[in-house]
Amino acid sequence: MKAAVVNTLGQAPQLGVFAVPQPLDGEVAIEVMVTGIKQLDRAIVAGKHYSSPKDLPFVPGTDGVGRTPDGQRVYFASFRQPHGALAERTVASWTVPVPDALDDATAAALINPALAHGCRCSGVPIFSQGKPS
Repeated sequence: MKAAVVNTLGQAPQLGVFAVPQPLDGEVAIEVMVTGIKQLDRAIVAGKHYSSPKDLPFVPGTDGVGRTPDGQRVYFASFRQPHGALAERTVASWTVPVPDALDDATAAALINPALAHGCRCSGVPIFSQGKPS
């Protein structure tokens, strides 16, 4: 699959080919539609974050919006290296359905800051009719 691949920490990812990840127990396959690049992602690629991988190459990106195999559109978190979100496909251990009223880019940009501000997502809808609740 096509992916942004980091071959050297501290250097920008390059478009390349990377193996399609297979889901493990508790994970779901994701067809990535949109992913954002946050300060966390930049720090990981720079090698300045404690979670920066020691084994290279890897695909960066920690979250985004995509589709599960059954077609459900979800916001997802992807933390299993070397498979990140800046690829055509990834795997995720955490997903939240995205309402149809939100486009992919808005959902990808909105949910991470909402989580950072204490949004309770476990069993509680984040959105109501496409607006933050």
